[in-house]
Amino acid sequence: DCMIQDLPENILQPVSSFILSHTGLYFPQSKWNALKKGLKAAAADHQMDLLSFINHLLESLPSQRLINSLASFLTIGETYFLRDKNLFQALKDSIIQDIMDSNQPNGKTISFLSAGCATGEEPYSIAILIHHMFPILKDWKITIIGTDINPMFLDKARQGIYSRWSLRETPEQII
Repeated sequence: DCMIQDLPENILQPVSSFILSHTGLYFPQSKWNALKKGLKAAAADHQMDLLSFINHLLESLPSQRLINSLASFLTIGETYFLRDKNLFQALKDSIIQDIMDSNQPNGKTISFLSAGCATGEEPYSIAILIHHMFPILKDWKITIIGTDINPMFLDKARQGIYSRWSLRETPEQII
């Protein structure tokens, strides 16, 4: 698409800065192709041509609804249960055990933050891991917080309803 290829750097730099300041999403120059694709999709969704959409972003005070919409086109929603094997192995083998063995000033508490959790499979996976691997923690106060910038992803996470595709790497006994 030559319209996307023709976007000059002097437009992409301020757009990248705008997105960082309004959403926290960071698009360095090495990620500008992904930025261009997301901008193009967001512009089409708002029935605007790309340059008009960019000008609207930069020259007005865009609504939170528009910012959320833009963020939804700039974030990746690919996730599934127990996706990052290394993370869950480290949690199981050392991190949770180290927390259990430490003297905690607030008593028996553990808090997890899953940032950029998309539709929630990661925080639910942490809960599944704790439930199956650490029954000793049933008396602990455990907090698991999942965040994401995409409100549609968060709505799905709140519902907690998933397809077999989200469970594709999950052992049958856990399902």
